[in-house]
Amino acid sequence: MNKSMETVRRRRDWVTLLGMIFFLAIVAAEIGVAVGVPLWVRREGVMAENVLRLDAIEQFDFLRRRISNNLSSVKTDLGRYEASLMYSTLNHFANYMHEYVEDMSIRQFQQVHQRVIQLGAVAGAHERKRVYAERREIDFSGVLAALAAPPVPASAEAAP
Repeated sequence: MNKSMETVRRRRDWVTLLGMIFFLAIVAAEIGVAVGVPLWVRREGVMAENVLRLDAIEQFDFLRRRISNNLSSVKTDLGRYEASLMYSTLNHFANYMHEYVEDMSIRQFQQVHQRVIQLGAVAGAHERKRVYAERREIDFSGVLAALAAPPVPASAEAAP
């Protein structure tokens, strides 16, 4: 009987030790969550800003590639001029963005994102062969006729 009591006591010691290990693990996990969650939330806020920045730059570069590919397919001179104007403007702006990406605020990136969306709509219309500039002929015949007419003497203008 003495041997069975010793076995029970050992089993209790192991169960007690296992319970204490589980208890300490749960307490450590709770402390880890209590400390880690605020750090994670703060880091996620920073990560969200970085994701917004990278997304804006990616969309911007995609639009540049799209307009660049569209340059060769434009048939009219005005369409090529418009596309090359959009492309060169985007190139200058992209150079600025890539150089100062770390200094730009989230608000500025949101503004860039809005401009990219607007310019994407213009580029989409341009891809559908819609040219915004129209070639207009100026009729100089009336001006030339007035210049070619003989001058009216000053005394004739004064006498009604």
